[in-house]
Amino acid sequence: MREEKDKLKNNKKYIARVITGILVFVVFVVSIGLIDNYYSSHYKKPTIKKPTVYIGETSDIGVVKQFELSIPKIGVRVNVVPNVDGNSDKTYNQALKLGVAHYKNTALPASGSNILIFGHSSGVWGAGPYSTVFAKLNNLAVKDEILINYNNKNYKYSVSEKKIIQASDISITEPTEKEQLTLMTCWPVGTDKERLVVIAKPYK
Repeated sequence: MREEKDKLKNNKKYIARVITGILVFVVFVVSIGLIDNYYSSHYKKPTIKKPTVYIGETSDIGVVKQFELSIPKIGVRVNVVPNVDGNSDKTYNQALKLGVAHYKNTALPASGSNILIFGHSSGVWGAGPYSTVFAKLNNLAVKDEILINYNNKNYKYSVSEKKIIQASDISITEPTEKEQLTLMTCWPVGTDKERLVVIAKPYK
């Protein structure tokens, strides 16, 4: 008889523990829901507006209102951040989170010299949504079309050359006698050993 009472007592304790556990879980879930509702109603997620110019360490952005690069063959349409110092890791890493970068002190469309634009080719942790924007740059061939919209004017270029250079080669930053568009990215994809360069001339 005593054993049955002890057994019944133990069963009641077990049931009480189960009920207590359920109640604690319910209170926890309800609390999480209330907290989530509170923050949802009081705090709005920030809206990130993609800029068309780069407001960074430089102050010589000039009157650039719009700068966009399109490469139809590989499905690229991206904002170009102007006047980016390619020698400053901090500056160009910040710029490449916003699109691709126009190398500081190289030419601009319709100025008759070398326009250098560079971007990422492979996913880099923390590099932002444009970390693979130039991943398919190597798919371009001679005569493929590249478009630039600059200050609300359209400029068309045709690929004339593609080459691999050393990472230390700075010759592609130099002015040219005639206008050309130079696109550059790290190569092979996933490394930064070398640079893939695509050169395009104004479409005639």
